[in-house]
Amino acid sequence: MVAVAQLKTSKVIRQSSFLNFIDATVRRSTIRATQPFTGQRRFKVEAYHFELYNTMHPILFQLGPIKFYSYGLMLALAFITATYLAKEEAQRQGIAADKIVDLSLGLAICGVLGARLLYILQNLKFYLASPLEIIKLNQGGLSFYGGLFAASIFAVIFLKQKQLPWLGTLNLLSPYLALGQAIGRIGCFLNGCCYGIAGVPVQLYSALGLLLIFIILRLRMSFLLYCLLYSLFRFLIEFLRADNLRIWANLTLHQLISLGIFIIALVIWLRRCKNSD
Repeated sequence: MVAVAQLKTSKVIRQSSFLNFIDATVRRSTIRATQPFTGQRRFKVEAYHFELYNTMHPILFQLGPIKFYSYGLMLALAFITATYLAKEEAQRQGIAADKIVDLSLGLAICGVLGARLLYILQNLKFYLASPLEIIKLNQGGLSFYGGLFAASIFAVIFLKQKQLPWLGTLNLLSPYLALGQAIGRIGCFLNGCCYGIAGVPVQLYSALGLLLIFIILRLRMSFLLYCLLYSLFRFLIEFLRADNLRIWANLTLHQLISLGIFIIALVIWLRRCKNSD
């Protein structure tokens, strides 16, 4: 009886510790700010990010001298998962699976480089003052649209060289792009970057929204639909973000880009619907 009681007590303690961990993580991953994110507040918020980074869970575990960073592990998991599923789908559709793997690898490399470059440009003052921070990818610091632009350039070149159907390939990849983003947002949450305002765990909301987009795209694989859904979602979720500068009409750069992508995608979608009638 004593052993059973000790076992139950131990289970309750573990459950309580896990709940406390989640609660503390949510609290730490948000910034308590109600003022607009203007240029006057920017350096203070950047300083807050590095303070937040140190209070989150950037290192999941350590084996001897080797540290396993949550952000990097989630990015790796996102790439492996998305590439594997895209390869399986390519085989079902009769598209060369090995070329999809090569394409995915190139997209990942170009995506990370492009995303890092845009993030650095957005925070140029900070990185000019601390240039060594540029190479510290383990702390986060990727801007998705920069990665999307760089990856798109690579995709155009790769698809032309390998003579792959560009529209069919992009449609095939679209749901797994959203899934990879969802996994990556969990890395942001654990790392403490891409944080929200007023106690909002915006990284988790982003992950859930992207997971929903993934489910929709699995039912209808369409890169154009991905552009519509993601740009609209990103435009809305940005209102809950506290780490991006509002540059015009109280909108962030990502909202302006999202608005442009949404309008272009919507025009193409409507034209296609009109032509199909």
